[in-house]
Amino acid sequence: MLATGVLGAADDPWIRWDWIAGHIPVIRDALTQHIELTLIAVGIGFLIALPLGLIAWRTRRLRGPIFSITGILYTVPSLALFALLIPFTGLTILTAEIGLVSYTLLILIRNIVVGMDAVPQEVREAALGMGYRPLAELFRIDIPLAVPAIMAGIRIATVTTIGLVTVTALIGEGGLGSLILDGLIRDFKTPLVVGTLLSIALAIIADVGLAGLQRLVTPWSRGRVMSGISLLAAAVIALPIGITLGHFGRGGNLAINVSNVGRAIPSFAILVLAVQLVGIGALPAFLALVALGVPPILTNSYVGMREVDPEVREAATGMGMRQRLILWRIELPIALPLIMAGVRTSAVNIVATATLAALVAWGGLGRFIVDGLSQRDYAQLFAGALLVALLSTAVELGLAAAQRLATSEGLRIQKYPLEAEVVPTPQAMIA
Repeated sequence: MLATGVLGAADDPWIRWDWIAGHIPVIRDALTQHIELTLIAVGIGFLIALPLGLIAWRTRRLRGPIFSITGILYTVPSLALFALLIPFTGLTILTAEIGLVSYTLLILIRNIVVGMDAVPQEVREAALGMGYRPLAELFRIDIPLAVPAIMAGIRIATVTTIGLVTVTALIGEGGLGSLILDGLIRDFKTPLVVGTLLSIALAIIADVGLAGLQRLVTPWSRGRVMSGISLLAAAVIALPIGITLGHFGRGGNLAINVSNVGRAIPSFAILVLAVQLVGIGALPAFLALVALGVPPILTNSYVGMREVDPEVREAATGMGMRQRLILWRIELPIALPLIMAGVRTSAVNIVATATLAALVAWGGLGRFIVDGLSQRDYAQLFAGALLVALLSTAVELGLAAAQRLATSEGLRIQKYPLEAEVVPTPQAMIA
């Protein structure tokens, strides 16, 4: 008897690849159903939890009852809950979803309340001083700043639900749990192992994906991502303009003058003007940092293209190369050191200036500096400044290494300095 059990069958390997190859549609359908059950449960759970969480946050006397009811639902064993529901809803997906949704509520509501409580009071006071009405403050200030905690709750609820979905196989709606149940019933290891491993993999992928989504929707909590996005936007704007003007040799004075004017506008002034137009949050800080990052990249890309030796262009033309090939295979490789020097200058400027974003509720490392200054907590202020300096140094060294790798050996010798932004020569200005 024991020799034929699921775990004791000596002649039953843990994985039979021929069975997997012959049951790909079955595995695919089980995985699809597992994902659908999870998405429905977490989605409906969030729609229920968000208003309940806001009520619990706003009304203290209702917080206890809401937590108590959802806590009771969370502690009821899943099998018992399904058994109680079956007489009313039958062996249906509705029974499965009612149980799965009930297990998400406590996690989501608790994180919503914690996230809303964590919004700094001075930010709310600043919004009030700017004339925000309560509803506008809720949706434009409170909820966006509470997103990290809310997303953490969604991640926990999603991973928990993925595990619980397997139990719903007992009522015929189990997704990957149906493979596990099939393996147990037939004393067959392969479907059991496949269902278990896919459930684990799905949970890991979901958690990593939601973590990435959290980083995208909460740039104010990560100074390096904020700086990276701003630098990327500045490069997307400046590089095509600088390279095009440099290639055709037109508009040089205009490019340099616009660049210099951009440098002269204080980033803090841009930040304040943007706040007046779009309110506090991510957008004004993003606009200020992009405006700061464009000039060095624009100047260096233009000058780098103009200072390519004309004889090299003429030689390439004489060899029959078209203008597009000359641009991509001759001019850009030669101008790359100067272009990268501009990118490095912009990157360091953006990382250092991103601390100002904390003044408009887009935190990053500047949060430590602003909070330390307002609270006279000089240890916190120094820690924030040190972290910014270390991050700037790391960015500079990383881009310098990337520049050296991308630059050909002949150009490294001394034709273009790798460590500094260039000053355009008179010839480049006139060309």
